[in-house]
Amino acid sequence: MNEEIRYYKGRYKVKVVQKSRKNWMVEALEEIPLVPSNIKFGLGKSIFEGETFVTVPRLLWKHKKLRKFIHGKLYRFKEDYYYKQPYPLKSGLIPKGTVVRFDCPNLGFARFIFQDIKLTEKFNDYAISLKPKDAFRVLEEIEVHE
Repeated sequence: MNEEIRYYKGRYKVKVVQKSRKNWMVEALEEIPLVPSNIKFGLGKSIFEGETFVTVPRLLWKHKKLRKFIHGKLYRFKEDYYYKQPYPLKSGLIPKGTVVRFDCPNLGFARFIFQDIKLTEKFNDYAISLKPKDAFRVLEEIEVHE
């Protein structure tokens, strides 16, 4: 039998057990905590790993949902990234480990501010704009403990 893996609400990994026209039966592959929107769909409790439950197919996504960038949050480059813009003054390699701060969405791009003065001089600007798809691929969130 072909085991189909989906993501419940784009977050929680589940395995499709049985399909029907209106509802699908799925098995949780990780714990799904109780959230107010689950009560709306008839799930009045947390779902533990290995439990089966019934849900509508529109809540089962093929790919995991990407988290939104948070304003003012720090992110670190996981790998070296070659940043290229149409004008030559803003092209170059951003080294792995470079820390940037999310500023705002900017016309379909995610705008990040450098935390290192040297890179600000290198790119002739204090900020860069990345496509969200690329940003999710090359950036990781930094946990700041105060």
